[in-house]
Amino acid sequence: AGFTQSHVSLSFMMLRLLALLVLSTSGLPLEACDGAVHMLQTNARHAGKAGKEVRISSWMGRTGDNILQVGNAIVFAKWSGASRVVLPKTAKDVTLKDARESVAEEGIGALFDLPAHIDVPISRESMDGLDCSETAAVIEKLGEYEFLTSSCDGVPARMLHQVLSEHLVPYMTSDLQECVSKKATPEEESLLTIHLRTGDAHDMTWPCNVISHLQSQYSYSSVLAVTTKLGTEREHWCTSYLNETVQNMQYQMESVTSDFCSLLRAKNLFVGSSAFAVTAAFLSPNAERLFHGGPKDEWIPWLHHQPKYCVDSNGSIWDGTDLTIYGDPDFTPRIFRYEAGEFAPSTWFWDPTKNSAIVGNWTAHNDLNDMKMNDMKPVSDELELMDVRC
Repeated sequence: AGFTQSHVSLSFMMLRLLALLVLSTSGLPLEACDGAVHMLQTNARHAGKAGKEVRISSWMGRTGDNILQVGNAIVFAKWSGASRVVLPKTAKDVTLKDARESVAEEGIGALFDLPAHIDVPISRESMDGLDCSETAAVIEKLGEYEFLTSSCDGVPARMLHQVLSEHLVPYMTSDLQECVSKKATPEEESLLTIHLRTGDAHDMTWPCNVISHLQSQYSYSSVLAVTTKLGTEREHWCTSYLNETVQNMQYQMESVTSDFCSLLRAKNLFVGSSAFAVTAAFLSPNAERLFHGGPKDEWIPWLHHQPKYCVDSNGSIWDGTDLTIYGDPDFTPRIFRYEAGEFAPSTWFWDPTKNSAIVGNWTAHNDLNDMKMNDMKPVSDELELMDVRC
């Protein structure tokens, strides 16, 4: 059952009394007490819009998409005052004929031993600046939501990193925990790790020469590319260029756990437009330098509401991790979906009233119908350091 208006009013009174009692006895000035009361009241004001729990309707997409669903749902729960997020079952809980298409193989169940629900305590940070009303309206109508394409508008990347680190990391599988916790080797200290998305779709949102530029500027001794489909017609379009221009170029194509672990262990990590790599960055306990080479505000183009990727006065996107983005205004980013042996530019649609992340099929724009990968220029003549200050 949802919260009644009397519950909300009572919550205001209790929060005010509790905050004043705790903070006034701590020796802090009255202004700090007033500020804390305002923050708690602001957060509690949203209570009742989602009820006592937030429910993810179903897992959608693959590993990175599932992680985004959890993070988005937790942020919404904090905004709405819900006390827990109820998760769908993973493929470990159901019988599926084709394991390679199951959540256990390709999705969140391969990396996390998830409970039936994740408890979400009352938020200590202010939710001011977030607009979750669109999602709240869908939940009011349908009772649940997929939480992939969006949750709230105006979510700082710092907040998403915090909620995932606090609420999802504890459920890592023992294999993933063991892999991530191993002591860094000397080689890893001077290694740039990148992710090349290919297979089901090609990430062509960044110029290939960004990588050689980073290696030169930061003196990385080697580059490790986590990827798939190497040596086939679906290998990433930057592969040949990287082999020619990067010193000590290495490739990794292993299990979901091993590949995700390599991204989590990276001290220097480059991500393009891939939910798998971007969520690894959000979860990473090790990344000291985070690089991006595509559109600075749209790292995952199918999200209706993007996190705010920006840095503080110290150049950090969150504590301990600096962010650098290189771009080129004349470079046109593309993501190509492989269909029937051909590449076709993708068009994404979003319809919250139908509780659907993607409506329609992958579609080629009229002016790009016959475009093939080789028709695009893989490098940039004018790489620019983007201004990503908040």
